[in-house]
Amino acid sequence: MPSEVPAHTEPNSQTTEYSTDQLYLACWLLVTQQRLKYLGVRAGRFFFADPEGRGSSLEAEYLTGDPLVPIQRMRDSLSLLRDQLRRGGAR
Repeated sequence: MPSEVPAHTEPNSQTTEYSTDQLYLACWLLVTQQRLKYLGVRAGRFFFADPEGRGSSLEAEYLTGDPLVPIQRMRDSLSLLRDQLRRGGAR
């Protein structure tokens, strides 16, 4: 599900962050444990620590690969992310 606002990696004074507004991509990153630490939600975007700058390549893998994951882990992650969106805050 492509987004109008692309996910991106941006510099930060302490780390590099990857962010996306795509709920299912964020969920996939959580479920598959792609070594991006989940930082929380800000302004409707999901943020991950991305010190190696892998976010964009992981997004491409998600969009072009086989993003299948165990359904229960996906449901649990979706619940967590949706709850955070509703509250509008970080973890």
